[in-house]
Amino acid sequence: MQYLTYYLIGVILILLILNICNITKVSNDIESLISKTVVEKPVKINNELKNFPVFIINFAHRKDRALHISHVMNKLGFNHYTFVEPVTKEEIIRNYLDDVHISTLSRLLTNIKIFNMTKSDKFLIFEDDVDIYTKSCSMNDIYNAAQKTEYDLIFFEICYTLCHFSEQLSECLYLLSQPNCNGAMLYTQKFVKKFFKYIKSIDITKYACDTLIIEMDKKNLIRCVGYPYFRQNPTLGSEIETSARYNVKHVSFDPLCRVI
Repeated sequence: MQYLTYYLIGVILILLILNICNITKVSNDIESLISKTVVEKPVKINNELKNFPVFIINFAHRKDRALHISHVMNKLGFNHYTFVEPVTKEEIIRNYLDDVHISTLSRLLTNIKIFNMTKSDKFLIFEDDVDIYTKSCSMNDIYNAAQKTEYDLIFFEICYTLCHFSEQLSECLYLLSQPNCNGAMLYTQKFVKKFFKYIKSIDITKYACDTLIIEMDKKNLIRCVGYPYFRQNPTLGSEIETSARYNVKHVSFDPLCRVI
């Protein structure tokens, strides 16, 4: 009996080690898709992507960020885009309880604001601090690959994703498991309808944009695909007071993968 117990413990340890090795390999493989060097001459977007409405979340006082993201849009070939002022702290305090997390609720409410601004079947939302960090696939490659499968959202930026549960669908596309970052995304009206239906039964003040998407993904209500084309430029800091980047420059990039 004692021998059997030791045998089973040994098998469990071996399986655990193999699983950790597999998680590490998958994470390293995905992390290797993107660099820390900005791509200044990316492949221009195709006409289909050019025709989608583009919304950029930007505080009016952050003219440096507006200039930065305008440069990114121009080098990709986006000619028309709309800057959207985030929902303000004053608006939130006026309409919600005092103990809400202002920054994360503002981001979620700003997305809702944009959802109500367009009826387009597909549209893009960017945060104003993203830039291009890979040459291995273009936006066109990622978008075209997504048209060959079902999806509700395309993530052109990913971070803190469960990479070991994600599945590579093609050279330029992954089926993502619980993706976290919302810096560069293509939304569909299919998602918007599911989103508004879902928030009817929850307290949105308890959620951030990414945590709400993660919860919907965990419940298999939505299908998220993507590829790490953009990443947030850490030198631009953050407007979120709880962020490590708040009023801080030259901090590290967010990792693409997480374990749990």
